[in-house]
Amino acid sequence: MTTGIDVSHWNGTLEWPNIAGHADFVFAKCTEPANYFPPDGIDKLYDQHIFGADQGNIPFAPYHFWRYNGTGGPEGQIDAFMERVWEAGKPTCRYIVLDVEDKYAPKNTLETRRRVARSLLRLEASLPAEYKVLIYSAAWYWDPWIGNDDVLLADGSRVVFAKWPLWVAHYTYNPLVKPYLPRTG
Repeated sequence: MTTGIDVSHWNGTLEWPNIAGHADFVFAKCTEPANYFPPDGIDKLYDQHIFGADQGNIPFAPYHFWRYNGTGGPEGQIDAFMERVWEAGKPTCRYIVLDVEDKYAPKNTLETRRRVARSLLRLEASLPAEYKVLIYSAAWYWDPWIGNDDVLLADGSRVVFAKWPLWVAHYTYNPLVKPYLPRTG
């Protein structure tokens, strides 16, 4: 099994030499819309975390915490995220991650699914060829909020969420507890 860790400002300053050898990859929170994460939407420890991961030879990837009502809408969130990602330094993991867990989004609505899809499409279109989109979510979120494998956008195009790999959130330190997988996605 491959083991990765999710780090953000909530973790504070980390002892990266102690993490090296215990994590195969690091996903570091880079941004969240500024209207939820003032003043500018940038995780204040992102640079420190990616530097620590890089120094420990742990591949790292950035993630954006998606918000239904985020500044700039679905596409604007991604534009701000991408600007910060490349400004901070080239990720060493092939994935660029969209964290989809906004508990303030309306549950299981067409518009919620459309906004997530629009963000994913914008992210995919923004990436150099060597990078891939990855969705980060959990069954507690994906099933009640998204609850579907695909969505029709306003222009009639269909977006299938299963097109992108899913990193399943698993909030425990107990290796005997298996992650709960979403029924869809």
